[in-house]
Order: sequence, then C-alpha cells, then structure tokens
Amino acid sequence: MSRNHVSLLSEYHEKLQQQRYNPVVVHNYCRNAEQFLSYLTGRKIGLKAVIPETVSQSLRLAARRFRVRHGRAPASKWISIPRSGIQGLLKLALRCWPPEPPATSAGEALCRDVCKEYEHVAPRRTRACRRFD
Repeated sequence: MSRNHVSLLSEYHEKLQQQRYNPVVVHNYCRNAEQFLSYLTGRKIGLKAVIPETVSQSLRLAARRFRVRHGRAPASKWISIPRSGIQGLLKLALRCWPPEPPATSAGEALCRDVCKEYEHVAPRRTRACRRFD
C-alpha cells in the first residue's frame, strides 16, 4: 500500500473518531476502505478514476470472498457496511462523491454551468443574512 493510501486511511480514521463514531464502526469502515484501496491498487486504478461501477465491482468481489470464507451468502443488508466505509473514504479523498451524472439535455448542462459560476456567492449571502437577523 502506498504512503498516500496509508495517510488517507489515517486521516479517515481520525475523521470518524472526531465525529464520535462507535470504535467498532470505525474499525469496520477503515478495514473496508483499506480493502477497497488494495482492490484499486491490484487493478492499477487511481482514486480519481473511480466510478460507481468500480465500487460495485469491488463489493461483488467482497461478497464472493464472504461466501468462500463463511460457506454462505452474506445477509441481504450486509453490503451496506462495506459500501458505507468505501463511500466515506471517497468523499474524503475526492471531495465530490458520488460523481454528478452527465447532463441529459443542453438546458440541464447550461443550468449546471450557471450554478457552478455562482457557488461562491452562497457563503457570502449566508453571512450577510445572519448580520441582519
């Protein structure tokens, strides 16, 4: 595992603890995030190249390994545990996860562009509104 991955996992662990997650949850999320990073490393996929399908493929592999290890399929909601750990890591590393789906029309693309241009205005407006409350 690369030094970047180790430091990212350390930062993720710290963040979960600061948010007062249960220690067992912190352990499970970090373990699942580490396994996901190993999955990416094994397939030579960079973090910035991860798409939702990459996460799904990793989770399918984890479910197959669970079956081999335990001799049975995981419980129906089991997949949400590793998914939560992986998505938390991706939100920390990429700042924008899941990625925005492609625009379905030219009008939607234009609307998104305009909204991005004005994202910097919202924090100022919020501060200004608080002054006058």
